[in-house]
Amino acid sequence: MIVGSGLLANAFSSFRFIDDMVIFASGVSNSTSTDRNQYDREVELLRKYINRQAKLIYFSTVSVFDPSLSNTEYIKHKRAIEDFIQTECRCYQIYRLPIVVGRSQNPNTLTNFLFQKIINRSDLLVYTGACRYLMDIDDVVEYLTPLIHNNQHDHTTMNIHLDNRLPVPVIIEVFEQVLQSQAVKKRIDAGSCYDVDARIFLNTILGTTTTDALEYLNHLLHKYYARTTA
Repeated sequence: MIVGSGLLANAFSSFRFIDDMVIFASGVSNSTSTDRNQYDREVELLRKYINRQAKLIYFSTVSVFDPSLSNTEYIKHKRAIEDFIQTECRCYQIYRLPIVVGRSQNPNTLTNFLFQKIINRSDLLVYTGACRYLMDIDDVVEYLTPLIHNNQHDHTTMNIHLDNRLPVPVIIEVFEQVLQSQAVKKRIDAGSCYDVDARIFLNTILGTTTTDALEYLNHLLHKYYARTTA
């Protein structure tokens, strides 16, 4: 069973008819939102599924470790949801995801936001101290599907990312190269470049394989954005 209709929900569509699992992929799509009604709606929807006999799969975010975001409504909400699931749910798996990149109409994702700013040459605030991990939605599904089916990971909260952390200014520079367009940038000395311990995921899935961060980013941006400019 799948709850939601966005990028993650569509990507995990193969779980739609599995009755003993609930892929909960419905949440607040804008991480900058301060509207409590949006967060309350997610909580109320989650309550409908949390006490079922099915295993609950919930997607949180590695941004819970970002000290510059710790007091935002979104991060406080994510932490509260994690605590709620861990306390109340009979069987669950929580996956803290990096920024997921794929074909999506959500204007609030980092890459969609940057894309629009660059091609429209709109003012773009660049937080010079910020770093981000990015992952292809296809990789998210490939890597998480065997974990979800493995009962050894029940009752666990796992950090998910590749070893590909990049400064946001570098992500923007590569995006400009892919789009062959310059952003109208205003640099701000702000943001955090934080570490996330994903050793359990990396050792389980990737083993000794490493990721070239710039090569991976180039692949992602060409895959999902280069053709859009043609």
